[in-house]
Amino acid sequence: MKKSIRSLLLVTGFSLIALLVPLLYGSEIKVYAATDFVIEDGVLTEYTGNGGNVTIPEEVTVIGYNVFRGRSSLTGVTIPEGVTKIESGAFMDCEGLKSVTLPSTLTTIEDNAFNESTGLKSIVIPGSVSVVKDYAFAYCEGLTSLTISNGVKTIDYAAFMGCKGLSRVTVPGSVANIKDYAFADCESLTALTISNGVKTIDFCAFENCSSLTSVTIPGSVSTVGRYAFENCTSMTGLKLSEGVKTLERYSFLSCNALKSVTIPSSVTTLDAYAFQDCAGLKTVTILTKNPTIDTTSPAFYDSPVATVYYAGTEAEWKASELDSQFTSKINVVYKVRFP
Repeated sequence: MKKSIRSLLLVTGFSLIALLVPLLYGSEIKVYAATDFVIEDGVLTEYTGNGGNVTIPEEVTVIGYNVFRGRSSLTGVTIPEGVTKIESGAFMDCEGLKSVTLPSTLTTIEDNAFNESTGLKSIVIPGSVSVVKDYAFAYCEGLTSLTISNGVKTIDYAAFMGCKGLSRVTVPGSVANIKDYAFADCESLTALTISNGVKTIDFCAFENCSSLTSVTIPGSVSTVGRYAFENCTSMTGLKLSEGVKTLERYSFLSCNALKSVTIPSSVTTLDAYAFQDCAGLKTVTILTKNPTIDTTSPAFYDSPVATVYYAGTEAEWKASELDSQFTSKINVVYKVRFP
């Protein structure tokens, strides 16, 4: 009998707490599973559980700032439909986290959301997400599978920097901008597809992707930024599609395995050092007749180019000052016709 009375008092006490908390704090606060989750107006503000595989309660719409940060015991997370935002640092430095399911309702992944969650193996970014913010998945070194769904518009600063396990990446055409350092230091990346629709590849976006073997820059890309592909030392194939307009300084610096390159007729600006120190570059085909040239230093500085195939005449070549872009002695073949 005494045990029953004690149980009744405990239940009554918890009920009174549940009624009083909203009155004290002026907002709806719900406590789940022995205080594992604290939810305020749909925002998950605190987690005090033991980790393992965690399912976020269905009433959550926002996973708050630093909620799970540093929880090495967390191994898996299921995020329900209805969640629209993962705030800054929410899953940062969760070394034991191996799997995450992101819902189709998600629109925002804030900066550092999964930064340094080194155990994370795969992630699918749903097309409902507009921007993958700064450092969102940076240094997730165990990440081997990444799907960026069509609909994502911007891959922000260093979003996937240092994801050393990634071997394949497809950037869909909905992504207008690949920002600075977006995939820098992804040293296992061998296969990269940049879909038509991407407009800019910014500063150091794929710097030090030393295993990348080939890349096609689609015609939708207006500018290949400074150092965009610096030290992509395994790159043997590069296709610059018709439509590309600007190759900025150092954009392909030290791409040592590159043996030949074609500059399409759409290129209007060829900056200094664009192909500096490409140790294997022997053949260049230039289809643009009179690009704007940065004359401070040659675009092919210290690259051992031997033969240039040029679409124009010798007079057009000299008028464009293209001859000043090579530091080695070259043989120029003029009036070359290309399909």
